[in-house]
Amino acid sequence: MMRFSVFSEQTTRSGQRAARVVSVIREQPSWITRVAFTVAFLTLTAILLVVVLPMVILAGLVFVVLVLVRRGWMALRRGLGFDRAGRHNVRVISR
Repeated sequence: MMRFSVFSEQTTRSGQRAARVVSVIREQPSWITRVAFTVAFLTLTAILLVVVLPMVILAGLVFVVLVLVRRGWMALRRGLGFDRAGRHNVRVISR
């Protein structure tokens, strides 16, 4: 088992390298931080899946239904002779 004096000797001998290793180890996030970030990420992902995804699907369905209603309405108007495509009561001025 290493004692503090041995560690101190090695740190003194190796100089900045050992001090750098110790500082890098201290800067690493702990397992608590990693777990907290993972839980936060999973929570946000769940919110996106539960709230946003159904809204996008619903918006797509509404769009498709409205497109079908519009096509049906235009076909009905065309079938009954109410198609008003083109210009009416427009005077063409020749110069």
